This record gives sequence, structure tokens and C-alpha cells, in this order.
Amino acid sequence: MVPLAIAVAVLVGCPSPTDAFSPEELPELPAPVAAAPVVRGASVEPRRLRIALSGELRGELEPCGCPTLPYGGFVRRERLLGELSVAGQPLLQLDAGETLLQGLAARRDEAPELRSDLLGDLMSSIGVHAMTPGPTDLLALGVDGLRRFDARTTFPLLSATWSLPDGQALFPPSAVVEVDGLRVAVVGLSAPPAAAETRDLVITQDAVEAAQAAVDELPPSDLVVALSNLSEADADRVAEEVSGLALVLTTRSGRHDPPRRGSGSLVVEVPSRGRYLTLLSVQSGAPSGWPAEESDHELLARSWQLAEQLDVLGSKPDARPEVVAALTSEQLEVEAALSAAADGRTLVWVEDRPLGARLDGDSVSGPLIEAYKGESLERAAEVVEAATSHDGPRYASSAACTSCHSQQMARWTFTAHARAYRSLQRRDADENPECLTCHTTGFGEAGGFAKLDRFNLSRFQGVQCEACHGMLAGHPGSTDVMPEPVTPATCERCHDEANSPNFDFVSYLPRAHCTPVEKPLVE
Repeated sequence: MVPLAIAVAVLVGCPSPTDAFSPEELPELPAPVAAAPVVRGASVEPRRLRIALSGELRGELEPCGCPTLPYGGFVRRERLLGELSVAGQPLLQLDAGETLLQGLAARRDEAPELRSDLLGDLMSSIGVHAMTPGPTDLLALGVDGLRRFDARTTFPLLSATWSLPDGQALFPPSAVVEVDGLRVAVVGLSAPPAAAETRDLVITQDAVEAAQAAVDELPPSDLVVALSNLSEADADRVAEEVSGLALVLTTRSGRHDPPRRGSGSLVVEVPSRGRYLTLLSVQSGAPSGWPAEESDHELLARSWQLAEQLDVLGSKPDARPEVVAALTSEQLEVEAALSAAADGRTLVWVEDRPLGARLDGDSVSGPLIEAYKGESLERAAEVVEAATSHDGPRYASSAACTSCHSQQMARWTFTAHARAYRSLQRRDADENPECLTCHTTGFGEAGGFAKLDRFNLSRFQGVQCEACHGMLAGHPGSTDVMPEPVTPATCERCHDEANSPNFDFVSYLPRAHCTPVEKPLVE
């Protein structure tokens, strides 16, 4: 039997494939595009380096349970760095700044120097080699505070762009850091201050001019990198216009862009909040001023993996000799091939390592952070105790609001704000002062509470009326005590970019407000 499809085709006179597509009618194929030739510089002795890049930490000490991605923290970072410290493999740690100010709203640090002292101690303990201060670092501490921070730490602050109003340099423009015999020149490029209260504290030079002047003054080195918190446009200008740079390492732009390179240096951005550690594995067979290029070359990745595997096996007395021998043989082959690929070039493989729960454990950082929490609880008690001697504003607690606003209170009990403290209890964070400020009402504030006893927690747990509307003790009897309107700034004291990255005032307000909201309260 003839298949139905063929029979129908014959009946309706469909053309055969030969009739439909004549070779003479086919368009000519485009000429193959030749691959761009690899540009190489002078050949030099191969050099290996791994750079651990951090930046835009925003004062975060440990992973918070609020964001959708609970990664990060100094404990996990320290433990990952321990895994990466392979004997004979140089590891350079750099911080691009925007590190010291907690949150973008600067909502709760009455004594920012205490947090900055801890951050400096933590960064020193894990071995940071250099940092470039940014605008929010200047906002947190001012000029004198940054100098104090610089004197306290084991690493230098670098900035070629900032100078004092009298023309003196605030910090050195650059430094040459030596790790395992490798000399890396680091040029610091700080962005112009944005806050009104800091704009007159320093004079900011043009980034390209300052960077070029700093590079021209450098002593001999094996690799030259810029460490910056510049805007995306300025970072790209530096990469394109400054000669002698291999890399521009910077904080993120509005989003976290992948590594990019035009005709100049490779630009690498670090993710914010310290939730990832950006690693740059570098293999260079070019002069120090030769621009780097990104490579996903499997040889580059495999060479570091083999080094890490052999380092682990070397610490195990029961490691099988045949396994070690096989990996060693493969390593020799990979290194030879990689040296040939990087001859006259600087190849960089970039990866963002997540600081997840697998890295939890014992560390040097952990006790430092716990001691700071204890000091924070003591400081909160001192603030509250000092306030008991004056007649300033005080918190009344939501119980005082119930008699006049029973419907609003009933509605509030169904919101996430009412359950905010219980969420800390589920995560065993109900005594963490880093969390209590936003999950209770009035913690550590004059007129609020500090002792975490049953009495205070029964009155002030959760995000109550006064967390949004201000202290209301004496209302409604006193005309001087009136509730404040809720604005975006009210919410952003806690719903900042770190703890609530998807916050949107218009959509969040109806879910949290104690009265039905049909339209935004502010235009």
C-alpha cells in the first residue's frame, strides 16, 4: 500500500526535493572568519598567583537569615582561605573598599569605630594584604577615623585619587606586596565621596590621571593591578587608557557584571556583601605591564585543582602512592601545556566561590565576633541605663496602644512584623544584637530596653507600632507626643539592601501596615 502522505503529494502535484532546491539557486556560503591572532608580549619566566578579592562588604560580619541567600561571613571566608593556602602557590588578598559602614541606610551604628575596629582585626587575622577605602568608609569614620583604622591594621590603605584639601596625600597611592617571592604592585583608586557631609573632606583627582601617575612611579614588580571602588564608567576608562596595568579589580556596578575587556586591561567586579569570595587564578608569561585576558582554559582550572588535590593528599599518611604518582604526572603535563599557552600572555581564570554552610566550623574569626556581640549587649545596656535619668521620649510598647487601636492591633498580629522575634528564635539568633535591633522594638535605644529578660521581651518583641511610628509614651495625653507618618526612609532603616534586597515600599506596605492600604501613603 502507498503511504497516504506520498499519495496526497502525488495527487496535488507537490514538487520533488530535486525540483524544489536546485544547486544553482542556493546562496553562496560566507567565507570562514579567521580567528583573531593571539597577541603575545615578550616571553618571561612563568609566574603563578591566586588573588582573593573582596569588597563592598557593608559591615557584614556573618551570614544573616533575612536575605534569600544566607551566604558569607568571616568564619566561612577564613576557612575557605585555609583550603586555598596551598604550599608554594602565592595567595594575595585584596579588598576594594566600601567595607566599614553597616548597611546603606547607616541606621544603627552609634559607635561605628567599634565595628570598624573589629573589621580591621578580622581582616588582619585572615591575612588581607591591602585595601582601597571608598566613599562609605569615609562616611563611617571620617578622615581621622580612617587614619586610625589604617594605623590599627596589618595592611595598608591605598588611594592615588584622594588627597586632603591642603594637597597632602591621605594615603599612599600604591604599594608593592610580596607573596612567596612574587612582587605585586597595587594602585588604589577611591571613588569621589557622594554624601554631602564628606564631599569637602577630600579632593578627588581624575582616576585616569592619578592611576597613570602612580603606575609610572612604581618600582619593578611581577604584576600591576588597580584596586578600586570607582563607577563602572571610570573603571572602564582606567582599563582602557592607563598603560602598564594588568588588571582593574573593583566593586560591582549597579549589577554584578562578568569580567570584561576592551582594548586594555581586564576589569573584574566583586559581588557585594561578602557572600562570595572572588578568586582570580593567574598564569603569566608576559612582562608585568602586559594587560591580562580572561581565560576559561581548562588547563588553568585543572592546574589549580591538581595543586589542591596533591596538597590534601600530602597531609594524609594513608594516601595511595600510585594515586599521588598519577596526579603528579598529570600535573607536570598540565603545567608544561599551560606555560606554553601563557607564553607572552597573562591569563586569568575568574570564579566566585560561595561562602555557604559547608564552611562553618572552628576559626580564629568566630571568637572575635562573639566577643564583639557581648560588648554590643553591654553597650546597649549602658545606653538604656544612662537614659533613665532624664525625661526624654520613651517607648510605651504595643500593649499601651491596644485600648484605643484594638482593630489595628488585631490586624498587626497577622503580619510578619508581629512574628519577627520568633523568627530569630527559630534560627537560634534571639540573643544576637546584630539581629535584635530590627526584630524587636527599641532595643539598645535611649527610652527602650537592653536586658533580654522575660519582662522586656514580652513587651517589646516583634516590630511593633513604635518601631514605625516613633516613641509614643505619653500619647494621647500629651500633644507633644504624636505618631510619625510611615515613609520609605522609615522602612529602609531595616529593609536595606543587605537584609531586604527586594524591598519595594509600595508593594511591601500593604503587607505590613496595621490599617488597610489602598494606595501609597506618600507620592
